[in-house]
Amino acid sequence: MSFKWGIEEEVRQNRQKFLTDLNIDPSRVVSAELEHSDKIIKVTAADAGQGVLQDDYQLKGDCLITNELGLYLWHVVADCLSVMLYDPMNQTVALVHVGRKNANLQIINKTIKAMAKFYNTKPNDLVAGIGPSIHSCCYAYNEIEQTSDPAWHNFLINKNNLIYIDLVGFTAEQLLDSGVVKNKLYLNSDCTAHSNEFFSHYRAKQTSQPEKRFAAIIGPLPCYA
Repeated sequence: MSFKWGIEEEVRQNRQKFLTDLNIDPSRVVSAELEHSDKIIKVTAADAGQGVLQDDYQLKGDCLITNELGLYLWHVVADCLSVMLYDPMNQTVALVHVGRKNANLQIINKTIKAMAKFYNTKPNDLVAGIGPSIHSCCYAYNEIEQTSDPAWHNFLINKNNLIYIDLVGFTAEQLLDSGVVKNKLYLNSDCTAHSNEFFSHYRAKQTSQPEKRFAAIIGPLPCYA
């Protein structure tokens, strides 16, 4: 699914099939080049189609938000978190790419504040989900900068001379601290590094497997009485 790591024509065909199977027109999909930042982009139909079926990204950032019906937000990942936010009261959605770097930059809190600013979203109305991602069972390094940050202390486990990182737990706490209600927060239990059902950057580095990515997509749907 990634133009960076795949053969361009194969990637284009895979993306087209994926969207066709979901009955989604690629010209109604918005994507951005990910950069592990805290940049939030409010998108409209004018942004649609770019970076979807060809490598022609015009937007750069790690969070897309919109309230335009029939417009879909898309990115590709392999271990980092796809955080999806849905405000059913205002038909607003956000798709956030979260890694350790921009988790430190408070991208979750900033996204929810942006949704409140632009679309009058109330945090306790949000339904939030974290998609398949790397979990603390596998996500380990000898040394990371987060060890000096008190906010991470409950989400780092020292074992066998390695530091195991609970990025999912850290992000879930940020969602709750930002006002998301616990019973509206859904966490996928699949670990991308552990499961062969998903591509994993971490696993590829450990095993010298080819790098690949999988997609996440979300869009607001109209409410019917």
